[in-house]
Amino acid sequence: MKELTPKVYISLCRYYLLHSIGVVLFLLSVTWLAEADIVVLRDRDSFSGRVLRIDDGILVFRTAHAGQLMAPMDTLRSLSTESNLMITLDDARILYGRLDGGDTQKLIPLDGTEPLQLELASIVDAIVIPADARPLEEPSNLEEWRSALGVGLQFRSGACDSLEPYTHIEATREREQGTVGGELRLERADPDDFPAWLRGSLTWERTGEERTLYPQASLSLVRDTDNVLSWRTDLSLGFAYPFSYSEEQTLEALMGLNLDYEVWDAAALRDRQGNRIYLEDLRHSGLHLNVQLGLRYSRALWDGRATIKESLVAYPSLTDLGDLRLRSETMLRMEVTPRLRLRFDLMIDFDNRPDYTGYTDWITTIGAGFEYRF
Repeated sequence: MKELTPKVYISLCRYYLLHSIGVVLFLLSVTWLAEADIVVLRDRDSFSGRVLRIDDGILVFRTAHAGQLMAPMDTLRSLSTESNLMITLDDARILYGRLDGGDTQKLIPLDGTEPLQLELASIVDAIVIPADARPLEEPSNLEEWRSALGVGLQFRSGACDSLEPYTHIEATREREQGTVGGELRLERADPDDFPAWLRGSLTWERTGEERTLYPQASLSLVRDTDNVLSWRTDLSLGFAYPFSYSEEQTLEALMGLNLDYEVWDAAALRDRQGNRIYLEDLRHSGLHLNVQLGLRYSRALWDGRATIKESLVAYPSLTDLGDLRLRSETMLRMEVTPRLRLRFDLMIDFDNRPDYTGYTDWITTIGAGFEYRF
């Protein structure tokens, strides 16, 4: 593949950016229509929008076009909600779940038991609760597993530009003692040398309720033969310190030590250059001790229907002074359905360690795709 000129590369990035913005706006509009709550009155008028609350038998409903609607519950024919509700009935019972106004009005319980038939006029109060909330009587020390499988397309720049499909899988286990998570992302690039590109990691964090300084460890594996990196294995040990922490956003600093073992091979780079440049020491490896310094930020958007996560981590070398690795990652997730999400990634890597003619220190990866939560 020919190396792109700066002007062509900027045009490509601009095209992907504009295209991604268009896709985001389209999906936002589709998501609003697909996942809106629906209320049908006894006179057959129907409205789509969001349930805000039910207060003393009065439904407060934000419609998609007509503004705010207030209607007594005994004037409703049916009510369907995408969000879970905490419902108080006129007999003082409290129920948790989602309302479904299909053939018969019923409640889909939050604990996964059989649906319950429900008279809307019997609802006195209701408030919206998070979709992943649990009833109050559920044990607090229950282990939680989360996993996701995704596919998409990503563009990479560097010593060799590439546009390839990718697969992404991740799993997280949360316990009171801490969080363990793993993820793997790989490309279809170069079937003769598969996988030519991959990123994998396994992390552990000792978290707690007070959210003070806590330890963490990670093991990662990277391969990028298009940019002369055969393998890099990282082991990081350190601490994270939260500057701020809430359900909506977090900001943390990372501090620790990093040990990496790298194997570089420039044979493919030499072949792409048509043997015009002779490269000595095509293959070499090294073990390096580095400092780990970084920042991590996450924020919930649009009432939790989207999240953005950003991180910037630097690895200045202690064994080879002047050598430096940087990694910046930005990820935006947006719900299309409760289980299907749209995902955008921007990854920027810097590494001045390999010394090959034709190798660039900066590598940019732009990805877009979908992922399904299990």
